[in-house]
Amino acid sequence: MSYQEICTLIPTYDLEDFPTDLEESQAESLLNCFAVMWHPLLIANMTQLPSWRRLESEPEIFADRLVFVPTACSWISPDFADRVLENGGTVIEGLVTRDEWIEAIHVVLRNNQPTLYKRPPQHDQEHDFDYVHDDGHSPSVDDQLVLTDPHEAASQLVSDLMIKTRSELLAEAKSESVSEADDAQQIIEETADTQNIPEVVDLSEMLSRLSPDLERDFMALGFAYLQIELLSRQMHHFSSVDDIALRLSASKAAKSALEGDEPAARRGLSRCFELLQDVREIFYPVESYLVDLCLLAPDSDPEKLKAICEQASRKHDREETGEEEPAPGSAYRHPVNFMLSAAELQELDEAQPEACAELATTWNQGKIDFCGGEQLDRPASLLPVESVLWNFNKGHETYERILNQRPKMWARRRFGFSTLLPMLLKRMGYKSALHFALDDGIYPDEEHTRFQWEGADGSFIDTCSRIPMAADSASSFLKFPQRLSESMQGDNVAGVILARYPEEKTPWMEDLRRIAAYAPVLGKFVTWSELFNHKDHYSKQSRYSQKEYLSPVLIQRVAYELSDPISQFREHYGQRAELSRIEWATAIERILRSKPLENAELYELEEAIEAIGPVSELTPPSSWNESQQESESDTDEEKQTEFSVDVRLDKALNGAVQQLASMLAQGAGDRPGSLLFNPLPHSRRTVVFWPEGASLPEVSDVVRAVQGEGPRKVVVVDLPASGFTWLADATSPHPSLPELRFPAVEENILRNEFFEVHINPSTGGIAKIKGMERSPVRLSQQVAYRFPREQEYVFSVDGESKTIQSFYSEPVCRRCDLTATGPVMNEITTETDLYDPVRSLKLARVKQVTRVYRGCKFVDVELELDVKQMPLADPWSNYYGIRFAWNDAGAAVTRSIQHAGFSFQEDRFESTEYIEIAEEENQTTILMPGMPFHRAQGSRMLDTLLITGKESARKFQFRISLDESAAGYALNNYTQPPVLLSEQPGPPASGQSGWFFHFNSRHVQLLRFLPAAPLEEEDSTHAADDRLKYGFCMRVMETSGIKRQLQIKTYRPAQFARQRDYTGRTITELLTTEEGVSVYLSPYEVAEIEIWFG
Repeated sequence: MSYQEICTLIPTYDLEDFPTDLEESQAESLLNCFAVMWHPLLIANMTQLPSWRRLESEPEIFADRLVFVPTACSWISPDFADRVLENGGTVIEGLVTRDEWIEAIHVVLRNNQPTLYKRPPQHDQEHDFDYVHDDGHSPSVDDQLVLTDPHEAASQLVSDLMIKTRSELLAEAKSESVSEADDAQQIIEETADTQNIPEVVDLSEMLSRLSPDLERDFMALGFAYLQIELLSRQMHHFSSVDDIALRLSASKAAKSALEGDEPAARRGLSRCFELLQDVREIFYPVESYLVDLCLLAPDSDPEKLKAICEQASRKHDREETGEEEPAPGSAYRHPVNFMLSAAELQELDEAQPEACAELATTWNQGKIDFCGGEQLDRPASLLPVESVLWNFNKGHETYERILNQRPKMWARRRFGFSTLLPMLLKRMGYKSALHFALDDGIYPDEEHTRFQWEGADGSFIDTCSRIPMAADSASSFLKFPQRLSESMQGDNVAGVILARYPEEKTPWMEDLRRIAAYAPVLGKFVTWSELFNHKDHYSKQSRYSQKEYLSPVLIQRVAYELSDPISQFREHYGQRAELSRIEWATAIERILRSKPLENAELYELEEAIEAIGPVSELTPPSSWNESQQESESDTDEEKQTEFSVDVRLDKALNGAVQQLASMLAQGAGDRPGSLLFNPLPHSRRTVVFWPEGASLPEVSDVVRAVQGEGPRKVVVVDLPASGFTWLADATSPHPSLPELRFPAVEENILRNEFFEVHINPSTGGIAKIKGMERSPVRLSQQVAYRFPREQEYVFSVDGESKTIQSFYSEPVCRRCDLTATGPVMNEITTETDLYDPVRSLKLARVKQVTRVYRGCKFVDVELELDVKQMPLADPWSNYYGIRFAWNDAGAAVTRSIQHAGFSFQEDRFESTEYIEIAEEENQTTILMPGMPFHRAQGSRMLDTLLITGKESARKFQFRISLDESAAGYALNNYTQPPVLLSEQPGPPASGQSGWFFHFNSRHVQLLRFLPAAPLEEEDSTHAADDRLKYGFCMRVMETSGIKRQLQIKTYRPAQFARQRDYTGRTITELLTTEEGVSVYLSPYEVAEIEIWFG
């Protein structure tokens, strides 16, 4: 049976307002209608192209027509289908999956007369209820029925669907016009005898000649036709399809397909797709790109992975095969881009080594591509730079071990962006990056298929920020023309990214592949390498500010009920700082001995630290609860693991400094004393807490002050840069220090030469830090509990009642005592209860110890909380925290991300090491390494979050540094104290003090020492220089955001120096003099400086 017209009803006035926000089952139903209209059984004898009509169309116009009614047309008249059937039209209504629509076409064509094929309303409801897209579709009709005989299958369908022919409808109408049942039966029989009822058509022979592969190609043509029509309108262009040529080519191709002539059918289909491509090239004449982004998981089906590799490796070019060119669309190569972390790759290799071997072979041939690189999707922006680089290096090792190469495009599923990232990626050899996350978080939402992302240091990397579409979602493909047109109109390179898992559950991605096999109608599928290797593509440049980024880490860690969502960062920063001291001592000892810096023990220790460091949890909440319960029994074991790491760090530090001291002890004197090592590349003044039982040193040019009485022995020392000082034991009483202008201790006041600290007897916190006499207030501080909602209560003052509205608890100080006093250190201890003022409920008790040291421009604070009520709401609005306030609302406030200082603008922000408050004449720095979550309150107050969620830490410490212009230096002075070895006879033969290396700027910090890389002839002019006997590398970072020249002074003249990238390749050779090495650093640059001695 042929139809005058084949059309689909759409729930809008025209394609200009085509729906893009339908629910999943309705979207699938609508798209499938447009695809199956182009089934070869329907278009073989068509007189016009399949079309669409709006829902309001009158049924009378559908005579001799085939009408598809998708489920999106839910408000259609209940008797619409019956009325169309009555007028001689065929209706297929209410189906969803493609197999259901195809089976319906088979049924109505077999009937060979106008037919109503409709899903009953109750079945609609069941289908929608059972429809779960991520878990696959409801079983299709073909799955439910064994189609041994078409007539038998049709009879089984009748039991589940409403199927009615026009003959049956007329018979029913006749029967209703007669009142008596016997007369009705008589009329029905007479009608059956007199009417010419068409015979049922057997389609089995025709379907047996139709290739299933070709059948899917025709439906892909229908899908392409819809997408081109929608894309034309999105591009503000009138449809210009050559209807006659397209109809004739499609009809001829369909006839050839039904006759079993596959080559002819494919040639006809190729012509159809070329006609659609011509339409697209009218309004977008250059190439557009499609990227198939496959998200691999350790449990991926190995057969699916094998099929993907086979399809990607298909030969489609006569030059490649050496054979006759295949028929169009029959042998196409489909490139796929996989995304997974190295840890997931490792799990996949353990479960499916054969699949990984296949992936490695196909990748090596350039048929597929990988993006990734890191070992784990960790909260990178909240971790030290060294932890980030370790994660990369570990991931590279895993990739190279399993797949024989590592990705050239960086990507990750979870949030992990910062403005330092382009520099790090560039130095590690990456060619491109993805600037989007399949996760929460705030980051710049500009979408570009290709642009150059500029980092904080000025380096660029090719980047894609176009957010992927879900390739397994019908709703996504309703938006496909809109998304592609956005890229065509706003991008220099048009493209769409389609993300999916290896197991495809919808036909849309397959349709796109089939379309691209014939012609790049909607775009050409490419790998990342192919997309970014086009040199003629112009890329715009974009520079983003760090204040445009905010990670979802805190909310996710609390939502997953992870233990210690905040303090785990603090512990990690502390362990990393301890490792830095160990690496410094080990490196100096090996450099002095001219030994290589490779140290397997340190690498193992670093891996142990990173193994218990913070990660971005990927486990869904439903399964996380089970794993969390299983791990509760292992809590003690986990704590023991962390404890063992701390023990190993202590032992490693002691061993490293003992070896270094043994070198210095050669030829040393026999006077009793102590050795003090400074791991920082700058001279500094700091406080050393002397161990009990050890003899105190005598006062000298190095030892500025000594306090031997009180709860702790304290020594203030001046140390040379990256060196040592030998301190002789005191043999006589220490001289008294000069008197201060004002008493060092008064009631609730602590002073030294530079400032005074006033303790608030009501809150137990710091009422004010200020300079001497009439200097302005610099900072105040207290601990508080923040309620999720504003509290309102009445407070009586001097008999007057005042209504107070506040988000914070009410403090009541119970104790304020001077607990240590002496010539060097003084401290005040307070104990404060925090109350809920509405319920008069005690929430917690806070113990605060505030210390001030003679000769030092910083204040140390220790906190201990005894919590009675834990915060339970949103962690950003319900927490225990430290409240800070300063006097100048116009002060410039800077926070740090990985040592680099940046401004911020939102109330919620992250700062991993410090917060700097710069006023016109004063500079105050709050040092809180590893306490990354903060909330601004107006222009001169902020909160630092301490306890929320399942936080178990109760002890905290921070430092307030005054008038130190280099915040990075102040931070390292706090986190990396000098290393003390007592009972060391001396002085050393080399002198009472000495230095090994020295930086001329406090704004440049030493991150770590690294082994020297072999010099290659093609990489360095000094590769064959026999004078170069020994080398090492320093990784340094500029922290102030200003380009500067760094002078590295060395204890012996350097023969050669170079700046290298993180893979060991030379960036530039450096100027060396007798005093050291000179290098220019960009703002926030993390540079590796390699120095060679003769």
